[in-house]
Amino acid sequence: MSRSEGYPLSGELERAVALLFDDPTQGLGLLGISDESPPAGALEEPLSTDLPVEERAEGLRLRLERYVSQMADEVSELGDSEMERLRSEATGLLIALREVVRHFPECRLD
Repeated sequence: MSRSEGYPLSGELERAVALLFDDPTQGLGLLGISDESPPAGALEEPLSTDLPVEERAEGLRLRLERYVSQMADEVSELGDSEMERLRSEATGLLIALREVVRHFPECRLD
């Protein structure tokens, strides 16, 4: 996938990825915009814009919640040695969840 077809990469995000990854193509690969292969199953086809935005936002919220739940399950499998990494990754996901609901309040559970 070329940069023009994939994630709308800003200069700020590109600089951040370059600082965070020893090989920036690894981070860019996670966004689907480099020749670096993303982890198996990391990229899926975009959802159709025919689906209502509320439905797509709700699907994103549920997916992010499942990732956090998976991390909690990994603690029991991997033990405390991975707790710091899992907590760090979960922190990013929890912030993303907060922002999804802030930007799409219709995703709130009643």
